[in-house]
Amino acid sequence: MASHRAIVAPLQGRSGGWPKRSGEFLGEVPRNTHKGITMQTTTETVFIADDGRRFRSAFECQHYESQLREVNAVMSLVPPVEMPHGTYVLRDAETLRSVRRLLWAIVVREYGENYPQWKTWHADAVHPSSIVGRVLSDGTAVPLSRAWARLACFDFDLGREYQQPYFAVHPGEAVEQQNIHP
Repeated sequence: MASHRAIVAPLQGRSGGWPKRSGEFLGEVPRNTHKGITMQTTTETVFIADDGRRFRSAFECQHYESQLREVNAVMSLVPPVEMPHGTYVLRDAETLRSVRRLLWAIVVREYGENYPQWKTWHADAVHPSSIVGRVLSDGTAVPLSRAWARLACFDFDLGREYQQPYFAVHPGEAVEQQNIHP
C-alpha cells in the first residue's frame, strides 16, 4: 500500500492528540499511576489517506481514496471558480448534465444496495437537494457528498453554476454575472 501510511499512536498518555508528523511512530507508552489508579495505555493502527483523512482499516482507506479519485475525475469537467456572493458563471449545460449523470452512477453503485429504488431513478429526475443529498451528507462518502452538494448550485437548463444553492432556486436574485467561461 504505497499511498497509505500506518501510524501506531497511543490512545492515552499524550496531550495534543494525534502525531504531529505523518508517519510518526509513538510506540508503547508505559502504564501511568495517578493517585493510586493505574491507567492502561492502548495502541491503535491508523491508515492515513492521501488527503489526510484517517481510517482504522486499510480497506476503508483504499475505498475512500478510490472514490476520491473517481469523484475528482468527474468534477474536473467543471473546475471550481471563485465567485463573489450572488454571482454565477456560465457553463456548458450538457457538461453539467453529464456531471450529474456520472455522479449519479457512483451514488447508485455505492448506495444501491441500501436504497434499491434509486436503481430505477434516472439521473436527470433526481434533484440535488432531494433525500439523496441528505443520505450522502449523513454517510461516510465525503468526496461524493461534497460533489453532490455542489450540484445543487447548478442550473442544468441555463448552464449556470451559482455561488450558492439559493440562487439556483431563485435565479432572478443573482444580480451579477462574472464574465468567466471556464
